[in-house]
Amino acid sequence: MEQFSYLIRNDQLVVGNYPLATEDYRIWYAPLEIVGRASLASFRNAIRGVAKNYDLNVSELVLMVSSAPASEFDEDYSIYEPVKIGVLDDGQIVLDIMVELHGTHVDESDLPSLLSPLLARSHATFIDAEIEGAGTQVYCEISVAFGRRGAAVQEAIKIGLDVVTLIERLRKSTFTAESALELVTAGRADLMVGLPESSWLEVKSQGYDLKTDRDRIELAQDIARFANGDTGGLLVIGMRTHRTGEEEIIAKTSPALQPFDAGRYHRSIDNKLFPPIQGLIIQNVFVPISGGRSGSMLAIYIPAQPEEMKPFLVHGAIVRGQVEGAFISIVQRRGEHSIPITAQAIHATLAAGRALLRRSEVPPPTDTQV
Repeated sequence: MEQFSYLIRNDQLVVGNYPLATEDYRIWYAPLEIVGRASLASFRNAIRGVAKNYDLNVSELVLMVSSAPASEFDEDYSIYEPVKIGVLDDGQIVLDIMVELHGTHVDESDLPSLLSPLLARSHATFIDAEIEGAGTQVYCEISVAFGRRGAAVQEAIKIGLDVVTLIERLRKSTFTAESALELVTAGRADLMVGLPESSWLEVKSQGYDLKTDRDRIELAQDIARFANGDTGGLLVIGMRTHRTGEEEIIAKTSPALQPFDAGRYHRSIDNKLFPPIQGLIIQNVFVPISGGRSGSMLAIYIPAQPEEMKPFLVHGAIVRGQVEGAFISIVQRRGEHSIPITAQAIHATLAAGRALLRRSEVPPPTDTQV
């Protein structure tokens, strides 16, 4: 691993033979191509040497990196990543991450819980955040401590950019099916590791065998559980969970080696579920896996459905482990679990509909509506 060094005799901060640019010995500039593989531990030691030599507080000194090629890098004109690397007084590596917040409604108090799954698996911890600006010029500076031994600069920069990606994808103060769909379709489902399954989120490690009636019914029921709920829902195929207490927590991504047949999934859902889901999105997502290959994940997004369309009915049921193709099942999701819609609720819905029909407030069903 490459090393940072402070050459006090030459008054230079270097990586190998490459001298880093600076104007006031507080901010140092370099291309990521040069410093990316250099160790953060050596950066801490070198920057302490600079602080001691110039009688500065070590927490005042930061490193800024640019993705510009080293051959084209210019400290005055190159564009820098929105992540600064520094050192706290106690020796911890700190990342100061700048994120534009316009159009993303979050408060400082929201950020610890939103970022904790990502940071925990990255050996990083949230320190604080400060939002500044107004109107279309709203920015947040997030400070994160990074403590993985043996890490390099490029790993710290990646964590910072992951935070930026996550915040930019959010549209509300907490994750929703819509914001999670954006992450998955952007190829960043890995940022969801650590989230629990919930009333709007379910993940599967393997796809459904759509050659069997059992799996076709199970797929339709999984979709109907969301459709009969109050909010949008997201089903992602290609992620594994582990149980922690009473929750199923997303543990890792597990893409399939072969692409999913999104069209076949769509046809199967339409065939087993009535009425059709409005705005249903089924999308194959290609993500890199080992050996330079691509794997596939499948995202199925179910928007919140109009109340007058509910309940959504599944043609077929699984009763005591047996497939009953002539049955109709009605299911709803509560948390990460499923609950049946009661006979009383079904009767109340039918009775209300018949009352409206008697008053001629709704048109009678036609053959195409049954």
